[in-house]
Amino acid sequence: MSNVKRVSGQQRIEQWNVAERELQRFSHDHYLWHKYVHNVELDAIQLLKCAEMDDFRMSLDFSSRRMGKTAVKELWFLKFLACNKDQELGIVAPREAQSLQNLSYHQDAIRRSEILNAYIDVRQGRRQLADTYYRFANHSKATANGIMANVDGGDLTCASLEEVDDMPHDRLFSRFLLMMGSTRRLGASKSSKNDPIVRITGVYKGADTLVELIDSGEYQVIGAFHGDRAKQEVQSLIAGGWLSEAQVGKAEHYKWPVPVGNAVNGMMLGLLNREFLTMMRGQLGEDEFARQLLCINTTSRNLIWQEWLQRAVHLGHEKAHLEPVIPVPGHVYKKRGLLAFGYDHTGHGEKPESSRSALVVLENLAGFVVPIFAKTWPPGTDESIIRRDLVAFWQYFRPDRAMGDAFGVGLIGNVNDDLFKLGLIQTDRMTLGDSTSSNWGEWAFAPIRFEGQMKHSMAVTLASSFSGGRVALVYVHHIQEGDEDYNDVKDLQWLYRQLTNIEAVATSKTYASYKMLKRDVGDDLFDAAMVGHWALLAGQGDVPTTILLGTSSRQRMLER
Repeated sequence: MSNVKRVSGQQRIEQWNVAERELQRFSHDHYLWHKYVHNVELDAIQLLKCAEMDDFRMSLDFSSRRMGKTAVKELWFLKFLACNKDQELGIVAPREAQSLQNLSYHQDAIRRSEILNAYIDVRQGRRQLADTYYRFANHSKATANGIMANVDGGDLTCASLEEVDDMPHDRLFSRFLLMMGSTRRLGASKSSKNDPIVRITGVYKGADTLVELIDSGEYQVIGAFHGDRAKQEVQSLIAGGWLSEAQVGKAEHYKWPVPVGNAVNGMMLGLLNREFLTMMRGQLGEDEFARQLLCINTTSRNLIWQEWLQRAVHLGHEKAHLEPVIPVPGHVYKKRGLLAFGYDHTGHGEKPESSRSALVVLENLAGFVVPIFAKTWPPGTDESIIRRDLVAFWQYFRPDRAMGDAFGVGLIGNVNDDLFKLGLIQTDRMTLGDSTSSNWGEWAFAPIRFEGQMKHSMAVTLASSFSGGRVALVYVHHIQEGDEDYNDVKDLQWLYRQLTNIEAVATSKTYASYKMLKRDVGDDLFDAAMVGHWALLAGQGDVPTTILLGTSSRQRMLER
């Protein structure tokens, strides 16, 4: 027999009435309400943000990571739903898993509060508290969705948007936000509030969405310095050595707000761990550190801009619904277009002790280049292991073209021999003559030198595909360490970081040189993607030399 005490309908109504009275007791004060209702103390920055959110229906917060901007936004909505009837909150993020994480702020508060727990609605004998939604007795509710969910017909009065720079701009505005604004909602009281409320959080990631929202003037940037005070904060960051003028130009020309809750202020207030952030500064590129932790909108100096990378991710995620490819032993990949291998060999980069062997597999889908798989081998890995793995990947993917770093020509030659013995290629390199650069182009897996004009041509071609919008990327940012698929996609995530880690440097010659912005981030996967892209589009290992010949008579030359 169950020991759960049965609650009658009359008793439940009495519980709701008592809970509602207690919820309204301190509804005028954010600090007292959260302390009294679910025993959470908000700090001064969070309380000031709550006060600003009370004054502005449309707000935007792009404070530094780990400064609690998501927590205070969701707790503000929790109080708003509990104290106002007939409200509907939609929580949206690039992926549903992120939305559920935001909803968990509400659910955890409900579970640790007897008042909120008693205020949960009951319908047909079931408490309205689940993984993806909850509903109070005053008919206010919250739901969580990913931005790609096909949701329509809702009567949203509030929207909580997370990681806005990772969301497709058109999808956000044309699908989700249009669910708001109705003054007629079935079943809602005529006295309920219908004014749309939008709260946005995120960080600069180099895409356009966040900048466009700020520049529109429709959203109040909360917890931030504005105008001259923002310029002074930028100057202070430059003077403190956290920022350089090369990243933002002159401080007096900076035009965007600067959040008070940046990483430097967070360390001074004791809210962030100084040692950890110092370590992260070394791990992140200069521009990424400035954007995500200093909250400064930097100008891009990369060969491949962060904006182009974000556009490629949006294209692959929203339009093509691309998924990462995980090789399965004993199977053969079902190709959808031309497929190419790009390989970079270990041990000769700017930092040899961290230079890895890397493979990137690219596929041409209707004219769009899509990196579908990436693999790295740690420094010092025995070449026999790399050789065996490359043959196994060839058996699965069956590429149409393949090119690799000529520094590993011995390994590449052995892989060609293995592939020929297995019947996977038709060309026996031993019949083509000696292993010289003049013969490499005829190999199925062709070596190519990453230097001079050749590397310049490959790098510029890859950058042109990104700038022209002809690259689509698989969305893997949401997969974190500890997740089931993390080991299968971690190299693909690292490739995306390296794509924006390369800078073109002018030389005395007619072509540029290329170096890493952050040596710790590396360039091995970038080089592999670069040569794989070249193989996919050009299919040749040498830049042809054009010599124009002509004749002219002596009389004609004198006439000139």
